[in-house]
Amino acid sequence: ECLDGIDEFDFNQISSDMIIDLMLNYTEQYLFQQIVLDSRAAFDKADTPENVASLEQDLRSLINSSVDKHMSKQLKNGANSLTRKDIENIQMKALEDIWGEWEDYLND
Repeated sequence: ECLDGIDEFDFNQISSDMIIDLMLNYTEQYLFQQIVLDSRAAFDKADTPENVASLEQDLRSLINSSVDKHMSKQLKNGANSLTRKDIENIQMKALEDIWGEWEDYLND
């Protein structure tokens, strides 16, 4: 997704914004997979394939907006100075926040 609109990959054209987009996309995919695995019981309660698809779509939407809310600004503000540990901490904080929001959503 972060390379949309680029016909031919050119390493020299990679920008900080592209790297940040790649990190955000990776985090979104990782969080989605992790939450689906960890909350299998919630998906098992969905009685039809349509309800499962709806839950998955709602989860993706929540993750996309939450990752944007919790990570985009931090990554863009510190793009050139973040350490691996800083990025891990940002991702873990986002995961905790998203879990809380997802659990609230399921309990409504």
